[in-house]
Order: sequence, then C-alpha cells, then structure tokens
Amino acid sequence: MGDNQNKEIDILTLIIKISKFIKKYIIVLVSFTILGIAGGLAHYFFSKEIYKTKFIASSPIVDSRIVYELLEPIKIHISNNSTDSVANKLEISLEHATEIRSVSFDTTVNNAIIINLEVYSKENIIVISDAILNFLNNLEYINKGIDCKKKDLTKYIAVLDNEISKLNDLQEAILKNAQSNSNLSISNTYTEMLMLYQKKREIEKELAGLSNFKIINKNIVFITSKSILKSVLIFGFLGGFLGLISASFLEIKKLLKTINK
Repeated sequence: MGDNQNKEIDILTLIIKISKFIKKYIIVLVSFTILGIAGGLAHYFFSKEIYKTKFIASSPIVDSRIVYELLEPIKIHISNNSTDSVANKLEISLEHATEIRSVSFDTTVNNAIIINLEVYSKENIIVISDAILNFLNNLEYINKGIDCKKKDLTKYIAVLDNEISKLNDLQEAILKNAQSNSNLSISNTYTEMLMLYQKKREIEKELAGLSNFKIINKNIVFITSKSILKSVLIFGFLGGFLGLISASFLEIKKLLKTINK
C-alpha cells in the first residue's frame, strides 16, 4: 500500500509541476501555437499545387549503373534549384525548368528506367517528360551501345545466312545423289535447316527491336490535394513544440540564475 501511495503522490506532484509550468509560460506556448497555425494557413493559401507522374522509358541497351550516373546531375541541379543548369541540360525554357519540383530515377528494372516527376503545372508535364526522354536518347553511351549491338547482330545474321546457304547446297547434293557416301540423311539436314531459320528469325526480331528509349506507359497524373485542416494541425503542433522548447529554455535559464545567486 505504501509503495502505491508513493507512486500516486509522485504522479500527482508531476502533474502539479507540469500544470504550474504551463500556467507560468502559457503566453509563450499560446503565442508559438498561434504563429504555427498562422504558418499553416499561409502554407495552405500560398503553396502551389503539386502534380506527380510516373512513366517508364524502355530501351534494350541499358546499363543501370552507367545510366543512373549520367542522370544524377539533373536530379542534383533540380534539388539545388539550379534552374539555368536544368534548362540547359534538358534543352527547355527557364519557365518550364522552374515548374519542376523534383525528379527521381529508378534503374533497378531490366532494360528500362522508371522516372518519378513532380511539377507545379499540369500543362507542362508532357513538355518536361519529352525533354527527359530526348535527353536519354541523346546520350552518347546509349547511341553507341545500340550501334555496336546492331553491327554484332548484323554480322551474326550474315553468318547464319552463310550456314543456311551451305546447307542448301548440301541438301541439293544429297537429293541428286552427288554424295551417295555421305553419312548425313536428308531428314537431319532439314532439322538443322529449321533450327538455323528459327535462330535467324530470333536475331532479326532482336535487331528490329533495337531502338532508343521509348515511353511504354501513358502518363498518369496525380495531384497532391491540399488540406487546410492538415496544414493547421501540422504547423500548429510544430509551433506548440517550439513554444515548449522556448519555455523550457527560459525555465532552465531562470534556474541557472537562481543557482548562481
């Protein structure tokens, strides 16, 4: 019973002290809270709407690490509000560059880049998205990679064509009994011929698919809805918290003065 009573007394004492503290610095606490609420109202009425979109740019030639490093300067320029650099990099006007709030790139997907874009104007989303796509397609690394891959596949197709031509000659020779001692049967050559044609079609399909970045999904735009209640509550809480810190600082200062006396 004694321990429980002591705990109740300690809690009651603490409540009394807190009440005295709040009463003593009520003006400070209320003032900061009011300032916070005013800040919340100002944020609601004067802050811009934010529009968000996500699109996927796909290309068969993508090295995630290299592409990310090439794109990172754009993200840094935007976060540092270097509007001139952003406009220069993306080859857009300063007006469009100032409409970009943030951008991030996800290169963890195979042969594609996920681009998250936040802007202040819905009307400029298409212009900015196209500018980012053009920037990607003008990267020397991407263009050289595509050219090298095309050359390799073209050479491979030439090799397959040569093998197919040789096999055709062999089939004709077998049919004409020109190679009566050959261990190859006509059925084996047909099977090999089918495999070569199938491989050639696969390579031709891969070659046809080699291209620069293309957007593979339509832009879906989301708007971040502003809430006056949310703004007031968040800023009011922050104001009250700052008021509490200020009141605590004043109380500690008074205690130190008392101790020094």
